[in-house]
Amino acid sequence: MSAPRRKKNYSLTLMAVFLIFSLAIVGAGYDFYRNQKRQLEKVKVDELQAVGNLKVEEIVRWRQELENGARVFSASPFLRQHLQHLIRFQQPLPCQADVVKWLLAIKDANHCHSVVLLDHRGKPLLASSEESADLYPCDRELIAEVIKKPQVLFSDFYWNPAIESLALSLLAPILERQGDQTIVQGMILFRIDPSKSLFPMIQTWPVPSTSAETLLCRWEGDDVVFLNEPRHIKFASYSLWLPIGAPDFPAGLAASGREGVIWGRDYRNIPVLAVMRRIPGSPWFLVAKEDRQEIFAGLHNYALGSASLAGVMILAAGLALVLLWRRQHLEFLLQTALLEAEQAQKLDAILSATPDQIYRFDKEGRCLYANRAAGKAWGIDQESLAVEKIQESRLLAANGRRLAQGIAQVGQSGRSREGEISLSTLHGMKYYNYILTPLTNPHISEISVLATLRDITDRKRAEENLRQTEEFLHSILNHAPVPIYVKNRDSDYIMVNPAWEAFTGKSLAEVKGRNLHDVYPPAIAIPLREHDWNVISSGQPKQSEEVFVIAGETYSFQTIKFPLRNDRGEITAVVGISIDITEKKLAEKRLRDSLCEKEVLLKEIHHRVKNNMQIISSLLRLQSGKVVNPEVQNVFQESQNRIRSMALVHEMLYQSPDLARINFSSYLETLIQGLRRSFQIDPQQITLQLEAEELNLEVDQALSFGLIINELVSNALKYAFPEGRRGVVCITVQKTSDQEIELVVRDDGVGLPPDLDIRNTTSLGLRLVQLLTGQLEGLVGLDQTNGTEFSIRCKAKDHG
Repeated sequence: MSAPRRKKNYSLTLMAVFLIFSLAIVGAGYDFYRNQKRQLEKVKVDELQAVGNLKVEEIVRWRQELENGARVFSASPFLRQHLQHLIRFQQPLPCQADVVKWLLAIKDANHCHSVVLLDHRGKPLLASSEESADLYPCDRELIAEVIKKPQVLFSDFYWNPAIESLALSLLAPILERQGDQTIVQGMILFRIDPSKSLFPMIQTWPVPSTSAETLLCRWEGDDVVFLNEPRHIKFASYSLWLPIGAPDFPAGLAASGREGVIWGRDYRNIPVLAVMRRIPGSPWFLVAKEDRQEIFAGLHNYALGSASLAGVMILAAGLALVLLWRRQHLEFLLQTALLEAEQAQKLDAILSATPDQIYRFDKEGRCLYANRAAGKAWGIDQESLAVEKIQESRLLAANGRRLAQGIAQVGQSGRSREGEISLSTLHGMKYYNYILTPLTNPHISEISVLATLRDITDRKRAEENLRQTEEFLHSILNHAPVPIYVKNRDSDYIMVNPAWEAFTGKSLAEVKGRNLHDVYPPAIAIPLREHDWNVISSGQPKQSEEVFVIAGETYSFQTIKFPLRNDRGEITAVVGISIDITEKKLAEKRLRDSLCEKEVLLKEIHHRVKNNMQIISSLLRLQSGKVVNPEVQNVFQESQNRIRSMALVHEMLYQSPDLARINFSSYLETLIQGLRRSFQIDPQQITLQLEAEELNLEVDQALSFGLIINELVSNALKYAFPEGRRGVVCITVQKTSDQEIELVVRDDGVGLPPDLDIRNTTSLGLRLVQLLTGQLEGLVGLDQTNGTEFSIRCKAKDHG
């Protein structure tokens, strides 16, 4: 290369370096700007999400606090007492002014416009102010729902003409217990003014901002209505209605059920970053947003300053490159000569290091050059190989003649050529990929040929192994008795086996490349697509049950699906293997039906046993009415109580979904109530106390404990409190730490006779206690320190 041309190339290189440097500065600046913008956007997204989550939590907590407060007020004895007076006498209370003050205090404490006291039909009885006693349509709807199902209910936002703004109603029932029933005695209605508590809480922003705001919205038909006042439009609470249709309108997207963060345009048509959240348990949704201009204002100013600095740096770099070019120009010629020599050495080193065989042939077929890999392949040194002609070379072994013909054709035509060839080397038969490239010299007209041989023996063997593996897999698929199929990420069929074709009646040619929706009706295709997507999204195998209706017949399959990945680990397809479990499902259904029939039969048996015992008890009661002897009557009554305690177990089993065990605490409550009625206990004289843990006992254990409690409590009621003596009978049932059930029946009465031996007694009741405790494999203890205390312990058979 001539010196002027080299100088020109060097100048172009410096210009290219300057251009690259300039572009690098501009690109780095732009990349830095984009990174800063992304980071700032991420920070703002996190900030908006935090604000949105905080506001949603505050709104939910605000509602819960109001509901809890309403429950507390509705349970107030003070309120219930005055409500009963208003309902009974239908006239003002003697202390009505105090009650109104109390309602006013509730109103102020809960940021209400008014508080109204209603009777059980929803008729206003007393209000915090006269004008607030009128009911609105939403109030009547709440009243109807509470009458139907007593509970604390919130209304939606509505326009309150009394305060000429939005309001919310909260209705709490005032309940009264009558026997086993709970009825609505009255109601208390809170009309909440959201502008005093809810809206200020929503509109506060944790950091200073000129555009950020939080909006509470609701879907109304085809529009979105803004409930609180927007920051940029005054007096627009409940008066700003906008259509949902805009695709980038955050409030519209939130009304359609979408949540998350988006870039969009707000009600002013100004670009904003917004987060959308639904308010749980309400038809409302929340939009927290900030203007795009405010978010990136500081970054834009910073970018302008950075661009100015980059311009100065580029100008300085240009001046530095000019000085460098002047300095390097003097050394250009010397460096060029040295580089040419170094390049020749490096090229030889590279060619010697490469594992490919590289040759250079002249037009007569003489080998002008061979690298180290070539000499190693043929067992001779490079210099000896380089003096051979291609026709005489060992390359002619096996298919070497075809390579010699290719070299001659390239030398004549001047066009490259490539292909594959097998050659017998010192290391056995090898497969090569060869590339023949013509080399031209601008100073002479001769053409030489560069031949590159790359060993592809391992690849060929791998391809053969892959082919054999594919044949093996196809053989398995074709002979597998269960349906197997492969679908791509879009659920298009790629492959199905004959078992699948036989089941569906569709061939591979019919379904290949077709989607699930093209093969199955929507009722089947949609669930199958969801199963496929679960496997793709999780990257894990999934099992599911699939139901198909083919030719009017319903089939059930147990299907396992697993992802198929490419060399980069990307999921490209889903493989499914289905096993027909139709007969298994039918057998399970028959078993469930049979079990259900047996449960119904067992319930009927318990029901009839209970009825028969009640008949026996009734017969004993009728017979005792004809007996005048008090002792005989007592015997009849004791027998009735024992039968009733056993019948109660069968009654609870009949009513319980669990036929093997009963809730023992509920059983004891009913048993004690029956004893109260049987002995006609005066609650002013004798108090019965029951302290029972929640235990689910097996039937035999519950029956024995019930009879024991019946005997011990009956004895206490008959003998512990003679001549009108007052006292307490306490029944305690608990589970101890060593998994035993402890029953304690104590009274503070006169106690047992001091010479009584409970293990050798003629009392039928105490003998029954001993026998039943023995059946339970338990122990009986007696303590007469203060009255009488029986304690019985046995191993627990409870299940909860």
